[in-house]
Amino acid sequence: MNITKNRIKLITLAAALALPAIGLVPAAAASANLVSNGTFDNGVAGWESLSGNPTASQGRMEVTNDYTGSAASFYSGWYCAPVQGGTQYAAEADYLVPSSAPADSGAGLSLIYYPTADCSGDSLREGVQHLIAGKTAAERGQVQRLSMVSKAPASAAAVRVRLSAVKDPVGMERITAKHVVAFDNVSLVAQENAAPKAAAVPESSNVVDAEEGDGAGVSAGFLVLGLGGASTIAGLGAAAVTKRRRREQTRA
Repeated sequence: MNITKNRIKLITLAAALALPAIGLVPAAAASANLVSNGTFDNGVAGWESLSGNPTASQGRMEVTNDYTGSAASFYSGWYCAPVQGGTQYAAEADYLVPSSAPADSGAGLSLIYYPTADCSGDSLREGVQHLIAGKTAAERGQVQRLSMVSKAPASAAAVRVRLSAVKDPVGMERITAKHVVAFDNVSLVAQENAAPKAAAVPESSNVVDAEEGDGAGVSAGFLVLGLGGASTIAGLGAAAVTKRRRREQTRA
C-alpha cells in the first residue's frame, strides 16, 4: 500500500516539475509589421503625398481627391517599406468611405515594388496589385477592410503601400465633388511560410495589374477595370489613352 502511495507522489511531483518547463518553450515569433506608423499614432509621419494630401484626423489618415476631370483618378498617400525579393506579403488596411461620397468613388490599396531600398527611380512592373472597394452602399458609412496578398519580385528591395481616394467615373462623366477617405490599421507582414493564395476581394471590387506599354510603370498610370468599363487614371498620357481607345474599339 505504501509503495502505491509513493509511486503516486513521484508521478505527481514529476508532473509538477514538468509544468514550468512547458512555459519556457518559446512561441513562434510573429512577423513584424513593416509599416511602422500604420495606426497613425504619430500623425502621418512616414507617409508621402501623391496628390492626396494625407492628413491626420481623429487617429486616422484622411486622403482627399479633388480631381474634377473625366478620367479615373487615384489621389493617394503612400509609405515605402523594405521587402525581400521572392517573399510573399500580406497587406491590409481599414477604410471608411462616407455614405455621402459621390457615386463611382471608393477606396484603393496598391502594392508597387521598387529595386531600390528607398523607393526611388522607376517601379517594377512585376508583382503590382491594386484593390478597389467602397463603391457600393453596403461598403460605405462604416469601417471596412481591404486585404491582399502579393509576392515580391526577385529584384525588389522595397514596396510602396499606396492608399487612395478613388474616382472612377463612367464614360466621360465628371465627378466634381471632393472625395475624402479615412484609413487606419495599415499593415504589411511577411508570410514566409504561407501557401500562395488569392487576395481577399469584395465582390464589387477589382484587382488588376499594370498593363504593359501603358506609361512608365504604375507611378505614371495604370488601367482600372471599373464597373463602367476600362478607364484611365489622370496623368496617364495621350498616347496611352489613344491606345486604350483603339483596344476598346477592337473589342467592340
